[in-house]
Amino acid sequence: MKKRTNLLALVLSITAITFTLFGCSSDTGQKKSIAAPGSAPEAGGGAESSGTGTDQTSADESINEQVLVDQDGIKITATEYVTDSIWGDGIKLLVENNSAKDYTIGCDALIVNDYMITDLFSADVAAGKKSNEVMYLSSTELKAAGIDTVGQIEMYFHAYDSNADI
Repeated sequence: MKKRTNLLALVLSITAITFTLFGCSSDTGQKKSIAAPGSAPEAGGGAESSGTGTDQTSADESINEQVLVDQDGIKITATEYVTDSIWGDGIKLLVENNSAKDYTIGCDALIVNDYMITDLFSADVAAGKKSNEVMYLSSTELKAAGIDTVGQIEMYFHAYDSNADI
């Protein structure tokens, strides 16, 4: 009986390893662009204390200035598309805090050409103040997603009282 149990355990282990190896195989297909510059923007949704915006870029990678969030005294405006030799591509943002509290603004999700990527963004804005910030797009993740030209950007923000006790 013990031999059968050991044999059954061996067969199950080999089967599990086989499925694991097949599940780890990589796709050898070529990556294709999924959003061409000039395509129509899509609307995004947001939750409490969150806002979204969609920036449309053209072939020369520029955007029209637009308000992304205007909620509870926090206003975030995308002003321009920038490229830095060290940090890479980014979106210049004007963050306005017209409330009575100090806030820290962050990005919950950044979606470029329908691929979610990591961003480099956090802004501390004192009550009644404005701050010019840049949200940088991870060039490593853009390359991994096969994105050569940024066509559509969707951002989800969150804000929290930076003086609140945690």
